[in-house]
Amino acid sequence: MTAVAAAAGGQCFASADDSGQVVLWGKSGQKQGVVSLGAGGVKTLLFLDDKAVAAGCGDGSVKIVSALSGAVVATHNAAPAAITALAFARSKLALALGTQSGQVTMLALEA
Repeated sequence: MTAVAAAAGGQCFASADDSGQVVLWGKSGQKQGVVSLGAGGVKTLLFLDDKAVAAGCGDGSVKIVSALSGAVVATHNAAPAAITALAFARSKLALALGTQSGQVTMLALEA
């Protein structure tokens, strides 16, 4: 396991690993869904709200996954190095990301 995250209200959780698999969990620990995000692995997870989780991947992409369906709803090819840190500025709908090489980038998200 390389990353875990919890939604702010504690209604759902997520875990990820180096194979790129993200598992979505309900508040009682029941598995809600599984999605594979690729061979680069997932390095960090962050819930944007209780309906979406951002995954920072080893291939330099950030994938937005629906916590309800497990579907990838957006992919941002953001950097040439692994994404190792994520932070969400909710009021600005902006996602800050940090890479393994020390780069920091801001992504504007759509509601």
